Amino acid sequence: MKKKILKVALVAIFAFFAGLLIQLFFSCVGKGSSNRADLLIMKKKILKVALVAIFAFFAGLLIQLFFSCVGKGSSNRADVNVISIENNNLKSKVYLSEVSSSVKCIPLETNDDALINQISKVISKGNSLYITDGMALYKFNETGTLLKKIKNNGSGPDEYINISDFQIGADGSIWILSRSNKQLYKYSSEGLLLKKISLDYWVSNIYLINPLSMFLYVGNEIDGSNSCQLKILNLENEKVSNEFLPIDSKKAKYLHVKSDNHFAHSCKDNDLYFFQMFNDTIYRFSAGQLLPAYFIDINGNNIPESFFLAEYKNIMDFFQSLSKYSYAYGTSLFSDNKNSYLYSYYYKGECYMAIISKKAQQKTLLFKELIEDVCLSGYLVNLTELGMFLQDNGDLIIPLNPSEIMEYANAHLEKPMREKVKQQLKYIDEDQNPILLRVRMK
Repeated sequence: MKKKILKVALVAIFAFFAGLLIQLFFSCVGKGSSNRADLLIMKKKILKVALVAIFAFFAGLLIQLFFSCVGKGSSNRADVNVISIENNNLKSKVYLSEVSSSVKCIPLETNDDALINQISKVISKGNSLYITDGMALYKFNETGTLLKKIKNNGSGPDEYINISDFQIGADGSIWILSRSNKQLYKYSSEGLLLKKISLDYWVSNIYLINPLSMFLYVGNEIDGSNSCQLKILNLENEKVSNEFLPIDSKKAKYLHVKSDNHFAHSCKDNDLYFFQMFNDTIYRFSAGQLLPAYFIDINGNNIPESFFLAEYKNIMDFFQSLSKYSYAYGTSLFSDNKNSYLYSYYYKGECYMAIISKKAQQKTLLFKELIEDVCLSGYLVNLTELGMFLQDNGDLIIPLNPSEIMEYANAHLEKPMREKVKQQLKYIDEDQNPILLRVRMK
């Protein structure tokens, strides 16, 4: 749009000066002409053309200025690539073998020192898996053997109240966010406190950019000195070095949603993507700037911006109003893979996953259930009922309940297949820790 407007403006400028030159030419010719009346009429016409050209020029500039101002508050800019998700290839269920290039089933060791309730985050780092249930941090190897447990929750000076989020440094150090008391803790790989940073606002998620800086995702919480959704914290001087996405005061009254995933690495370079549950724009962080990279068009069913401008008492009131409409919403994960984009969202209360080809047509495979036919003999994985944790290399790690898998096996499989699934799970009893399904999409 801006380019077209600029072309119009340039054409108008050309027409203006062309008109002046023509007028000058005729005025010179007119000096030797005996028909002054005709010449006067001709001059008036040329002058009229010049005035129209001037008007077109300034009108073009005003229109361009208008659209550039509107673009600052719009996620659907002309210079942002649109990823379209169409439902013409919607499948209720797909086989995991059809959409994945590799799948690993990882049973987590269960013992008296490692009884995990509900997994709230998983990070794969090197050859290790780090897992938290909100109270303790567990370190497993790639096959699920417990290597280390760190549990420093309490009210002491070296202790956290809870683990709201965590990150692992390149040296094995552990950063733990305790949202309840607005503290950020750095522990050694052995669990010794190295540093504690007090925060002036509520933080929901953290992401370690490098050893010296960290993203703090605040969301729509207006608290303390906070006025932006995303910040970069300098871990040396403990000060905010940059911040992005000013908080909308209207949304701050109600739009507070927790999400497992907010960051993803680009498959081509070291750039980082940032995304939010109720934002159709995917941002790219590069060279210290956060800029819109993609706009997600979910078959034309995106929530209109006007919907967010209504008055809501709280998040429950917002969701009750949302349930009355057939809007698609909630960027729960986004991944830029070699051949496709992976995107997950909600529609009519159910979670859908879209695999969008990077080819010209952007063909979409859309589904809401996975038939696990690689390791678990056809066990049905419902995306709405589980958590999915996106890793820096694009892998998805999905925790599953082994007892529910064995219930499926006992009800639907013959004995040889039941035994195979039982061995895959290293099944003990109903108190066994979750298993992890590690999936790399095609």
